[in-house]
Amino acid sequence: MNDTKKAKDSMDTSTEKIEEGGMELIRGLESSYRHVSTNVQTINEEQRIIAESMSTSADNIERVNESIQGISASIHEASEAVSQIAGAAANLQNNAGTLANRASGFKV
Repeated sequence: MNDTKKAKDSMDTSTEKIEEGGMELIRGLESSYRHVSTNVQTINEEQRIIAESMSTSADNIERVNESIQGISASIHEASEAVSQIAGAAANLQNNAGTLANRASGFKV
């Protein structure tokens, strides 16, 4: 009988150790799952922030492009105005030369 009791005690001890080890593993897995879940939430939040930043950047780039187009149009208009002014100055110089030639015929 003594051997039977020792065998039963040994089995009980083994069962307790298995249960304790199993529970320890379960607690460890639960902790790991919480850690992974928290990291996934953090990653999702960071992805949301990045997506918002990209959208804002795209809007800002569009505004910059519109501004550049406006500046380009203004430069083109200014260039045309300079050409017209240069033409008018050439005509004025030509008219001044003609006037000087005609005025030289008069004596005071």
